[in-house]
Amino acid sequence: MANWYGYSIKQKFLLYEGKKSCLFRVPYSKYRFWHPKKLVKNSNSDFFKILYTDGFKFRLFKSKKENDNWINYDEKSVSIDELKNFIENPIVLELKRGSIVAQTENSYLFGYIDSDRRFIKFWISRNDCQKVKDTILVYLMRDEEYEIIINDDDIEEKREKIDSVDLYCNYKANKALLDRFGIDLSPERLPVPKDVKIDKALIDDDLCNYNETGKLQTKTTLFLHQQKAVAKVLPARYSALFMDMGTGKTRTTIEILKIRQNKYRKVFWITPVSLKYNVLMEFLKHTNLSREDIYLFDDKTNNEMEIKQRFIIVGIESIASSDRVYLALKKFIEKDDFIIVDESSFIKGNSRRVKRAKRIIELTRDTRYRMILTGTPITQGIVDLYTQMYFLSPKILGYRNFYHFARNHLEYDKEIIGRIVAEYNEDYIAARINPYIYQISKEECLELKGKNYIEKYFYMTEEQEIEYKKTKDYFFERFISYDIDSIFPLFNELQQIVAGFRYKENDEVEIIDDIRVYVLLEVINEIELDRKIIIWTKYRMDIVFIEKMMNEKFGKDSYVVYDGNLNEEKKNQAINRFKTDKKVRFFIAMQSAAAFGLNLVEAKYAIFYNNSFKYSQRIQAEDRIYRIGQDSSVTYIDIICDESIDTTINYSLFLKRNVVEYFKNEINAIKDKKLKKALLEAIINGDLDSYDEVKKKAQKSSAAKRMEKMRRKRGVIPRDEYIKNSLMHKAPWKELGISRATWYRKYKNKAI
Repeated sequence: MANWYGYSIKQKFLLYEGKKSCLFRVPYSKYRFWHPKKLVKNSNSDFFKILYTDGFKFRLFKSKKENDNWINYDEKSVSIDELKNFIENPIVLELKRGSIVAQTENSYLFGYIDSDRRFIKFWISRNDCQKVKDTILVYLMRDEEYEIIINDDDIEEKREKIDSVDLYCNYKANKALLDRFGIDLSPERLPVPKDVKIDKALIDDDLCNYNETGKLQTKTTLFLHQQKAVAKVLPARYSALFMDMGTGKTRTTIEILKIRQNKYRKVFWITPVSLKYNVLMEFLKHTNLSREDIYLFDDKTNNEMEIKQRFIIVGIESIASSDRVYLALKKFIEKDDFIIVDESSFIKGNSRRVKRAKRIIELTRDTRYRMILTGTPITQGIVDLYTQMYFLSPKILGYRNFYHFARNHLEYDKEIIGRIVAEYNEDYIAARINPYIYQISKEECLELKGKNYIEKYFYMTEEQEIEYKKTKDYFFERFISYDIDSIFPLFNELQQIVAGFRYKENDEVEIIDDIRVYVLLEVINEIELDRKIIIWTKYRMDIVFIEKMMNEKFGKDSYVVYDGNLNEEKKNQAINRFKTDKKVRFFIAMQSAAAFGLNLVEAKYAIFYNNSFKYSQRIQAEDRIYRIGQDSSVTYIDIICDESIDTTINYSLFLKRNVVEYFKNEINAIKDKKLKKALLEAIINGDLDSYDEVKKKAQKSSAAKRMEKMRRKRGVIPRDEYIKNSLMHKAPWKELGISRATWYRKYKNKAI
């Protein structure tokens, strides 16, 4: 007697049901086969069961219509095992739902990026697609040639025939799928160009025809490294000075302006607002120009007036925040002008500073000369270079937009939007920008003494501990999902509490018992009496507390204050008093207002009463006293509240990271809610040991989940789940009150 077997096939693959036979399509193939109707059973609403015996062969064929008649071709006979191979091992593309470019009633148009970095589009039937959560599984026919539409870099659309297997292997858009098959998604290795020279379009023509005679003349001589900088960047019309703070970027730039003074119409020096007066003083110090020869943009400048001066200084923040300033510059700037962006870190990046950078690039796009100055061109990674180089000229890096740049140099996290997890081809970028930049550090060109770092710790008072715990508990109760956008205000409020105050909703200030200002007094008393000291703060209330203590202990004449509330005239008076008046020992300043550009080498000590969240502000604040003119070693003292957010902030700055962004990414990377909460608590409590332990647990948990997911895809079920679903665990014979052997004999085959 023959043995009969059954194989299930989805009902959607039934093409035709006749009186005696049924026509099926082999899944994911153009092949078809007939099967006797009496051997096709309807097992459930979704499947048919095809019955067959030992040695049975399925006769497969393809069909095409010619002259209104169907013709069969490519016929062959296959065993059940060969048929199963078609059905059970389909070629699958796992696409994100966002990959759907267009759709009709019966088809989808998908788009993706192939291995040659071209945009590929292809149509496919909806019947060959299956939606699973946020992805769509596309089942491809092994023997089908799909017609694809290619948009290459020349924006020319062309059609090609491509085999489904090649289409599958070339797919490089979905990281999860590629990881499963071991395909590398990282940007391709770019060959490092050798002997890169200045682009012909960017060369300053007639190099030998410079005429240094003119109204602008210098009174001071250049250092050797400044002379090298001038020689390096002078041949290019667009250039960058990446020189450490205190190495003389301004003086070097003035020399270039003097050499080229007969080749440009006006100079627009774009600088942070707090440095406008500082740039003015540098001009007066190093050149023969008078105050009347230089124009400073102010609140009265508009596009209806005329500016006769040749040298114009503009606040960089004003260009983005003030339409009046933007429209005035739009009228004043012409093609033959020289544009300088001082502290170009203010336009780097591709997010918060977009409006500022966009306006500056738009205003200066056609100008003859452009130059950027900064001591910190990179703080977050090579992504910082893109906007700075694009301002100079897109030809330097050779990318038309940021997305072309990112495609070759950045790898983003597949889950956290905007988070960069890896950078590539840095040597390619270094080679491309090399002809246009001059870079040097203080250690290479100046004989400066060393830096000393001291940390002074204290603990919260009882009132601070109560308020700190209340704020922390309120956050955890309110933000059950630990909304990442609430971290900045949380960190801010906790930092205020350990500083001795808190701002309320109605802008009132609640004073909290605190000893930070007494720790500051203790630090000051340990420093020699003849030493000048800078005290860096973050909040306006910090200055209030410090002023009160200074008035009681040292007198009103012993200090000056420099913050954002002062106008330019009062700021300049404060700087001059600190530099020239021997009675003035303390310079109390907010980092946001005074960290950039000031020369304060008269001080040998800098005390950080409260730290900013930004690493760039910290390093800039340090370099106010560590620069040309400093004749002794300098000391930085951090006042830190232990077991609090202060410890965490100091740790992040030590790693050269921006505090909020760094910990946002760390928390976002963890999916387990308990571990996420534990990590956030460790950050808030300043418990760095627990912080490291939680990160290790999260890494292990993530690895275990990935392993389980991979095992499930291979069909391996976890042991606990297997036992739970097993017959021995369910024991259906106990419910019927019979023995296991009897149940197996009577019911097992039916249950299966």
